[in-house]
Amino acid sequence: MYVGIIGQEIGNEKSSRIMETLLAATSSNVQYYGKIIGVILLLATQLGIYVLGFGIAYPFIKNLDQIKAIGAMLSGITFGFGIYLVAMSLIGILGYLILASIVASLVNEQAQVQQATQPIAFLAMIGYIGGIAGSTVPGNIVLKVLSFIPFISPTLMTSRLAIQYSTTTEAWIALGLQLLATLAIAKAGEKIYARNVLSYSDEKIMSQLFKGLTGRNSKKKQLTDWSVKMVKRKIHGGEILHCVWLLSSLSF
Repeated sequence: MYVGIIGQEIGNEKSSRIMETLLAATSSNVQYYGKIIGVILLLATQLGIYVLGFGIAYPFIKNLDQIKAIGAMLSGITFGFGIYLVAMSLIGILGYLILASIVASLVNEQAQVQQATQPIAFLAMIGYIGGIAGSTVPGNIVLKVLSFIPFISPTLMTSRLAIQYSTTTEAWIALGLQLLATLAIAKAGEKIYARNVLSYSDEKIMSQLFKGLTGRNSKKKQLTDWSVKMVKRKIHGGEILHCVWLLSSLSF
């Protein structure tokens, strides 16, 4: 859901041409990280509301059989596993949001956002499906290797650790790899976002992403010269009004 939110936001700004106005007021990096932090704060707010609501309702529902059953299941969770679960979840979500920001900067209009972000959902599903399959074949070498791969490990390694098919050391190694991959993708995404957020191309999104990673110049439809000049010079309101007045005078 949160991947879709950040993707739709960027796609809407590009399709409505608001992006050039935003970049005239701030840098692409500020906008890039600002969107990610904003969605994370939204997630934290929603979780806080759920926790607060449950805390208020708990005295009235604690004797229900469903609540007792949930409490029995959670009683087996150790403090160390809880810390790992929170850390891996936060880093994993952050990584997915960064990927969504990068691929969303490549779209031309809002209708393309779902197509662009769909591979990210598939990436997360690999770990989820692998966790289900791992309960029947826990010793499978493929699943063990996949549990260390960044952006798959947040779901797969967590599930393997929960059912004790992976050791605590392996789990923390996977978390470290995920953290390094997230930092690397975030740094690479700065250049890709800045290069493509004001560009419009007919090429496939994956082709644009590959060229963005390799630094190759792709054939793109740029914004009008007038719009790009506005962004680069950061034209002040008085100058814009003066230019509009000149254009209107010429038209008459």
